[in-house]
Amino acid sequence: MKRHLGGSSSGRIILPRPSSGFTLVEVLIVIALIAVLAVIALAAINPTKQREKLYDVKRKRDLSQLKGLYELFFTRNLRFPTGAEVCYDSPEDIGGGVCQCHICGLEQDVGTFADTLQVLYCDPEHARKTYLYQYDCAASPNWYRLYAHLSEEDTEGNACTFGVSNKDDSFLEPFPNNCGIIESGGGSGGGSGGGGGPTATPTPTPPACPDDPVPKYCNLGGICNICGTYANCLNASSCDQPPVLFSNSLCSDRCDNYGGSGPTPTPEPTPTPFQYGSCPIDPDPKYCRIGGICNNCGLYNDCFANCDDPITLYANDTCNAICYEE
Repeated sequence: MKRHLGGSSSGRIILPRPSSGFTLVEVLIVIALIAVLAVIALAAINPTKQREKLYDVKRKRDLSQLKGLYELFFTRNLRFPTGAEVCYDSPEDIGGGVCQCHICGLEQDVGTFADTLQVLYCDPEHARKTYLYQYDCAASPNWYRLYAHLSEEDTEGNACTFGVSNKDDSFLEPFPNNCGIIESGGGSGGGSGGGGGPTATPTPTPPACPDDPVPKYCNLGGICNICGTYANCLNASSCDQPPVLFSNSLCSDRCDNYGGSGPTPTPEPTPTPFQYGSCPIDPDPKYCRIGGICNNCGLYNDCFANCDDPITLYANDTCNAICYEE
């Protein structure tokens, strides 16, 4: 009788099969390689830089489109908008006839361009950054400057690095410092409060306007106009009232005109009384004040009966040429 070796009835010896998966060491090596490649890819792409580039593209596009809106506004109104019409904060007079404030339609939709634009443009990093608007402080601005802070071109420490204006590019220099950048935190030093942004610079006092007869200038309906003497500048046909005076024909060098309310008009000189008896002889009429109003009282006797007491007679119908006083 034949006997079979092993546990198989077929006479074969069955060996264990090898494992078909990855070992833990192999998996860890692959993960490490992927991580290294990801770091290299991120370093090459630099998402922060890419994001800053996209933001800067938007800023340049926004200011260019705002320039078009401002030009359209000027053709309709013969002036550029004031800060109260486009800014979300209160305009600040920084001296030299320059006012400034900040633009962001997300903060306040002022509706100035409602027929052409739903909401004013806003810096993509608002509220840390914002668009800065400068214009002349006259009632009818005839120039403007719009500034933005470009992230990639910031080489001067938070200065404006891009701007547009209705004038040539040289009118944009020098770019204002800080450019509406609102720093987080309260800063160092004493004082209370949270993140406040840059401290406002005190407004410098404009120099005195030249004395008459050297001419002065002012804005009239958005156009720089020569108004001449102080008295003439108070005329509504010469300047927007109250007048803001300038010492140059571009209306860019503002000069002191009594706190922006216009120069005080020179009072009329007190008339010198005529000699007694110099009033016109009857029947030529005489004049006096009746109820405080200059009036024709006619003959001497009629004037004594009808005029304010004590009586003062005048030789003209404006009651400034005294010919008799009681």
